[in-house]
Amino acid sequence: MRELAGGRHLDAAHAHPGSLRARGIDAGEFARRVDALFGADKAAWQLEHQVNFVDGHDVARFVTVVGG
Repeated sequence: MRELAGGRHLDAAHAHPGSLRARGIDAGEFARRVDALFGADKAAWQLEHQVNFVDGHDVARFVTVVGG
């Protein structure tokens, strides 16, 4: 979500190394990634509980990652 919404404003200095693609991603790449996650060999309960926060106290805030 950060790469899709942040686009060219991403500042990888505020992210875990290698976790953000410079200049973000487009909708097609986002869809490919989501399809890959749900197409993985995982049980339904694993997919239902695979929740990641876009923003929270343990990751850089979205506003920080996009430079304000």
